[in-house]
Amino acid sequence: MPINEGYNEHKFVNNSDSLMNLDSLNPQQRDAVETIYGPVLLLAGAGTGKTMVITYRIAHLIRMGIQPANILAVTFTNKAAKEMQERVGTLVSRRQAKELTVSTFHSFGLRILAKYGALLGYSHGFTLIDYGDQIGIVKEAMSRLSYLDESGMDAPACLAALSRAKNKNLTPDDLKSSESINDLKVGNVYEMYQDYLQAINVMDFDDLIMLPVRLFDEFPHVLREIRERYKFLMVDEFQDTNYIQMLMIRQLCGERPNICSVGDDDQSIYSWRGAEITNILNFDKEFENSKVIKLEQNYRCTNNILACANKVIAINSARHEKNLWSDNGDGELVKVLKNDTAEQEAQSIAEVIHDRVIARENEYGDFAILYRSNKQSRIVEEKLRAMRVKYHVIGDKSFYERREIRDALAYLNSVYNRHHNLSLLRIMDVPPRGIGAKTMKAIRNMADTENISVSDILEDEDMVDSLGPAQAKAVREFNEKIKHWRNVFEEPGELYNKVKDFLTDMDYLEGLGRMYKPRSDAEARYQNIEELLTSIDTKEKRAEGPLSLGDFLQTVSLAEEYSKKKSESEEDRDSVTLLTVHASKGLEFPFVFIIGAEQNLFPHERSLKERALAEERRLFYVALTRAKKDLVLSWCHSRKIRQEQIIRKKSQFLFELPEEFTKEISKAELIKRISKDDMADRLRQLRDMF
Repeated sequence: MPINEGYNEHKFVNNSDSLMNLDSLNPQQRDAVETIYGPVLLLAGAGTGKTMVITYRIAHLIRMGIQPANILAVTFTNKAAKEMQERVGTLVSRRQAKELTVSTFHSFGLRILAKYGALLGYSHGFTLIDYGDQIGIVKEAMSRLSYLDESGMDAPACLAALSRAKNKNLTPDDLKSSESINDLKVGNVYEMYQDYLQAINVMDFDDLIMLPVRLFDEFPHVLREIRERYKFLMVDEFQDTNYIQMLMIRQLCGERPNICSVGDDDQSIYSWRGAEITNILNFDKEFENSKVIKLEQNYRCTNNILACANKVIAINSARHEKNLWSDNGDGELVKVLKNDTAEQEAQSIAEVIHDRVIARENEYGDFAILYRSNKQSRIVEEKLRAMRVKYHVIGDKSFYERREIRDALAYLNSVYNRHHNLSLLRIMDVPPRGIGAKTMKAIRNMADTENISVSDILEDEDMVDSLGPAQAKAVREFNEKIKHWRNVFEEPGELYNKVKDFLTDMDYLEGLGRMYKPRSDAEARYQNIEELLTSIDTKEKRAEGPLSLGDFLQTVSLAEEYSKKKSESEEDRDSVTLLTVHASKGLEFPFVFIIGAEQNLFPHERSLKERALAEERRLFYVALTRAKKDLVLSWCHSRKIRQEQIIRKKSQFLFELPEEFTKEISKAELIKRISKDDMADRLRQLRDMF
C-alpha cells in the first residue's frame, strides 16, 4: 500500500508503556489501534470487537501525544456517543476524556452553527423547530402557492421531499431548475419554507448538517479553523452515512486526512433512511493511499452459524470480501423449522422456550425472536402469554400498545360503550375530519361542567351549535355514523366484516395514508390493522357461538393488563426479547429464532419489487449473526392474510444456506420435553428453596 505524501509510515511507533494491554488484541485489532496517520478503513465484521477497538484507538492516540482536543469522533446516536466517551474515560484520565469531542453528526453541526451561524444570517440563540411546526409552515407555503387542493400533494409528503433534497445538498434553485413538475413545486415550497425559518431564527434537523457544509464552502477561513482544531477524525457506523454527511467528512479531512472510518458494508441496512453504501465501498477511491484493515475474528458466534452467514452474504457482489471465523468451536447446526401455520409457528416457539427454561437449559433472557415486520409479533405475544413466558418488545411497543391499534380499539370501544369518553375524544378527529383540538377541548369542558358523557353532549343540539357552523356539521356527521354502527354491532355474528366495514366507513383505513409519512410507515401501520382484523377472524372461527364485540374487547383488555404488569415488573429483565431484525443490529443473544423466513415476507415483497434484494440479504445476514450458540429459522406452509389462509413459499435465503451446516428439524425434535423424573427432581429443588 503506497504511503501518503508527507508521512513516513502509517504507524506511529512509541515504546512507552500503554494504559491498555494491547497484547489482549488480535493482530488486526492491534494494527487498527496503532495505525494513526493517514486514511484508514476498518472493516469490522459482526461480533469482531469493534467498540473495544475504537475506544482503544482513541486512548492510544492520546497516549502517543495527540491532544484530546484535536480528536473528533462522530457516530449516529447520543447513546452510542455517550458510551464511547465513557469507555475511553476508563482508559485515560477524566480530564482528557472531557476534552474529546465525541458526538453525533447533528450535535457536531449544532456546535459549529452556535459559533459561526451569524455568518449565514442567523442570530445568536437560534432554536430548533419541531415536526408539527414544520408541517404548519409547509401547509402555509402550499396554500399561498395554491398547491393544497392538488391531488397527490400533501404537506407531510412535501416536507419529506424537502428533507431528502437537503440531505443531498440541493438548494431550492436546484429543484426549481428540474424538468420534473413535482420537483419544481417542492422547490417553490422549499424556498418559502427556508426563508421563513431564517426570518424567525430557527433551523430544522436537516439544517444541522446542510448549513455547516454550506458554511465551510462559503467561508474557507472557518473550515481552516475547524481543520486546525480537529486533526484526527473517527467515524463510527460508516456504512450508515448519507450523501451530505460524507460531504462534511470530506470537508473536515482536507488534503492530508487522518481519518479512521469504522463500519461493515455487509451490515448496511438503512438505505430507506438515506444511507449510501457507496460511501464505504468507495472509501479507497475517495481517500487515496488509504489502508484497509479487516476484522474477521468473531467473538460472538459458533463457526456453523458463521459458515451460514458467510455463504449467504457472499452472494452479494457489491461488497468488501470478508470471511468471519471464530475460536468458539463448530457448535450446533443451524436448524430450519417448517410449520403448517403462523399459529403453529408461534406455539412451537413458546413451547420450546417454556420447556428449556423449566429444564434449566436456558433462562428467558437467553432467547430472542426476530421478525421482518412488526405485525408478526401479535400472534407470538399471544402464545407466549398463554404459556406464561415472560417477554418484552424492543424497538417498538407491544402490539396492543401501538398507536394505530389503540386508535382502532378506541373506535370499537366507542361503539360498544357510548359512555367511553376517552375513546370518543381520541378518535373524534382521527383521521382529521374538520373537528380540531380546540373543538374537542370545548366538548370535553362541556361534559365536565354538565357532568354528563361526551355522547350526551353530541346529542344536545344547542351545545353542538355553540361550536360554530363548520365544526357543528363535522361533529354531527361523526356522531350519526357512530350511532349507526352502534346499532349494527348489536346484532350478533360476522364481527370481522363489521369491524372492517366500520373502520372503512369512518375513513380510518384510508386515513392512515394521510396521517403517516413516509408511505412505508403508513403501510406498516395498515398491516398492523390487518393483523388486528386477522386476530378477530381467528377468534370468531374458533368461538362456539357468534363472537360479540364485547367478547373480543375483553380478550384485548386482558392482553393489555398483562403488558402493563409485565412492564412494571423488575423481574422482566430476565425475559424473552421480541424485536425486528432492523432493531436487532448491535445486539446478541445465546438462542435466536428468526420467524417468517418466507418469500415476500423475508425477503420483503416491497424489496423484491424495488430490486433491493441485496439489502434484504444484508438484513438476513444481520439476523443470522445475532445468535451466539443456537439459531432456528422458521417458516410456514400457510399464513393468514386478509382473512384468507395463503400458501407460502420458503424464503430464497433458506436455499442459499450451505446444506452441510444446516438441519431441517421437526417441532417434536426441537421441543425437548423433560422426563417425569426430571420434573419431580425440579419440584423437589423448588420445595427445598422455599
